[in-house]
Amino acid sequence: MGLNDTSQTDLRDFDLVAAAAHELKTPLTIISGTASMIHDGYATDKKTRQDYLQRILQSSDRLLNTIDSLIDLSQTQHDSTMQLQTVLVRPAIENVLVELEPMLSLRGQATVVKVSTRAKSLYAEERLLHRALFNLIENASKYSSDGSTVSVTVRKSQNRIRFEVRDQGVGIRKADISKLFRAFGKIKQPVAAHAGSNGLGLYVSQTIAQAHGGRITASPCRGGSIFCLELPVVHQLSLFAS
Repeated sequence: MGLNDTSQTDLRDFDLVAAAAHELKTPLTIISGTASMIHDGYATDKKTRQDYLQRILQSSDRLLNTIDSLIDLSQTQHDSTMQLQTVLVRPAIENVLVELEPMLSLRGQATVVKVSTRAKSLYAEERLLHRALFNLIENASKYSSDGSTVSVTVRKSQNRIRFEVRDQGVGIRKADISKLFRAFGKIKQPVAAHAGSNGLGLYVSQTIAQAHGGRITASPCRGGSIFCLELPVVHQLSLFAS
């Protein structure tokens, strides 16, 4: 790696740290401000206290999600010794759905999972695969309406496994697709308040896919969007180490 490459990497890291600091500061400011209002006696009735506590809980969740994403990102980019193992596809998806069940139930959303008999397993880092799938399915839920269906279809294409996550949301413009996979990348589109995002999920998922020698693509479809996580059945080392 040459000096110019090192300088460019340092600049990218600096930009990421600056963006992360901004993203962390926002929920911390809300938590601190709301806690101060409770401390100073502004929450004089039960409803106000509940509203303030809910605000703190939501900001705490956002903060923890951002921290988890940054930890996963750091491990994927700088750890060249991922713990690879054979991962069964259907149980991997079901584990994600169990974790997301409270959100899916709250919004009355259904899930449909179809796994081809030729796509039963692959070689991957199980925890990172879970994170990538979690991010994709959570996004599909967030950007779909109440009562909609999130579909996960898995098939084998040559020596690759394709996880296709389809939502019933507002869709995406082709011109915006590249922005989705940038760190803290967000696009302007009409979404509900519950679809708040730290802008790291898809970037982390793409980084995980690339570390496994794969990729994530996105495309608009009739009545929503499709995000495809494509990974090799047998891992070929393609980490960031030079």
